[in-house]
Amino acid sequence: MAHAAVPTAAQLSHYIPDLEPACKFCSTAIQTSDANDDPGTLESENIAHYFWACPRIRDFWQRVSRFLQDIRTETAGPVFQVDLRMVATGFGAWSRRLPNADALHGLAVWEIYRARAELSLEGTAHSGEAMFIRWKL
Repeated sequence: MAHAAVPTAAQLSHYIPDLEPACKFCSTAIQTSDANDDPGTLESENIAHYFWACPRIRDFWQRVSRFLQDIRTETAGPVFQVDLRMVATGFGAWSRRLPNADALHGLAVWEIYRARAELSLEGTAHSGEAMFIRWKL
């Protein structure tokens, strides 16, 4: 993530003039809302939005946080809550309290990438809950 290896819509729109830099997940959520809902503004799909700020992705991370809070080995101490820093650097600081912290982080990031690729390639827009269920399996 830190090396911009994931091509976001905001990056690609510099090279492909007709490409809309808006997040495809947010755009999908707006297109499926009814006519009475105010869709608000579309966010540009930069790397922070891609892995953290998108509402569907935030829902996924909240579900991951609750699940990891429940399975951690030491119940004393601070509540486990994924934040942007942890998304970017991993769960390493929690490795004593959380079994396989690095693997869980890697699989979570992969699930986000996978869901976004499926939206681009197949038109399938997974909810945060659907992404979480696949990640948890």
